[in-house]
Amino acid sequence: MKNRYFSSFCSYYCESTTYSQNAKENLLAEGLPIDRVFCVGSPMKEIFDHYITQIDGSEILKKLDLTAKKYLVVSLHREENVDQPDKLQKLLDSIEAVSQKFDLPVVFSTHPRTRERLKSTSPAKTTRIRFIDPLGFFDYVKLQRSAFCVISDSGTLTEESSLLGFPAVTLRESHERPEGTDVGTLVMTSGDRQSLISAIEIASGHYQSSINPAPVVDYLVADFSWRVLKIVTSYIDYVNQRVWHK
Repeated sequence: MKNRYFSSFCSYYCESTTYSQNAKENLLAEGLPIDRVFCVGSPMKEIFDHYITQIDGSEILKKLDLTAKKYLVVSLHREENVDQPDKLQKLLDSIEAVSQKFDLPVVFSTHPRTRERLKSTSPAKTTRIRFIDPLGFFDYVKLQRSAFCVISDSGTLTEESSLLGFPAVTLRESHERPEGTDVGTLVMTSGDRQSLISAIEIASGHYQSSINPAPVVDYLVADFSWRVLKIVTSYIDYVNQRVWHK
């Protein structure tokens, strides 16, 4: 019952809760009312902090026979990357070339959608890519955090890279975390061979320099749950009177 009330409250009153001030300003520019858009930050830090013991305790590197900072992680699942066989094959060829360039093995975490699409590609051309089933949260976070670089089209890659401090490249033409681009969290590329190599060189090079990328300030939220709870609690009476006219 409480969950249903919370969902109804958010549906009828909270037009949006945003992860960043950047996102809030975009919604306000679109005409959403200022009293219905709340910047609460990202929930990821709270999640990482809560489960850090389990993440640290993961033995996924041992299980996969990997050495920290001596492998690449790849994860692709978006329609624009995997649904067209020619595009997917070109991305795989680029990833294979990256593996050869940096002389590092590639661990490719395959979503069910991606596994199905891989049937239309040529496995003979991807001899340096190790395809694995999706991992649990603790194992995958440990795998990312320990990688030389993570190449992904995941929407949460910006937050994960910013908070955990690993080099990252997003294989997209646009993404919904521009605040990460503002502070140099990751590099965005379409994925052709040379562009991907250059993106990885830049992303990893930043971490090898004397100054690491600055974290996105809006992501440094250790009390996300409390923030949301207080917003909901603060506006219950207001919503009952002004929105539902009780």
